[in-house]
Amino acid sequence: MENIHGVIFDLDGTLVESAPLYREALVIALQNCQICLDTPQLENLLSSMNLVEDLKLLSVEDEIAQHIAQLRDELVYAIFSERVDWIEGAENIVNTTKARIPIGLVTSAWTKTVDAVHRRLGIKNIFKVIIDGNSVHGRYKPDPYGLQLAAQLLDLPPKNLLYVGDSETDVVAASAAGIRSCLLNRNAHTDSFKLSADYCAHSWQEFGKLLEAAE
Repeated sequence: MENIHGVIFDLDGTLVESAPLYREALVIALQNCQICLDTPQLENLLSSMNLVEDLKLLSVEDEIAQHIAQLRDELVYAIFSERVDWIEGAENIVNTTKARIPIGLVTSAWTKTVDAVHRRLGIKNIFKVIIDGNSVHGRYKPDPYGLQLAAQLLDLPPKNLLYVGDSETDVVAASAAGIRSCLLNRNAHTDSFKLSADYCAHSWQEFGKLLEAAE
């Protein structure tokens, strides 16, 4: 990790344990409208960037789809504000990295979700730059736009930045932006995409050792 002058972090699944909370909010919203889905359908909706349109593809009426999306968003804000938490070791890494070099956050989560995480964990007081899903005008990862924007705001060349994320989308976006990537591979994925990441760490403790070795 030579010549790393700034680090950009992903949020969901990288810094915070959010997947169970998103699932809880969506399931409650669906149950409220008596919508029953099988597991593959639910998984697809959990990764949806346009819940209303994807619900309509499942033959849910527009008015009901709108209601489900609104209720899901309200539940996400309430649940995250009360219960979202750092992944083990993440808070320490973020703070120790910030003490040495500039740090940013690039996430596909909506502004309201980021606000909820801030309400609980104070993330807006930590990161110099935060780019969320509302900031990229529909150009979500793996499009590199969010990372390119973060690099501009951090005033650092992409080649001197590192992006840390937990998914193939993060690795691909970083590569397209000319930024080195570190895959936080906490669940020991065997997917081939981890081979395309510049670095791989199985925990935040391991990532910390990689970063220290680069100094």
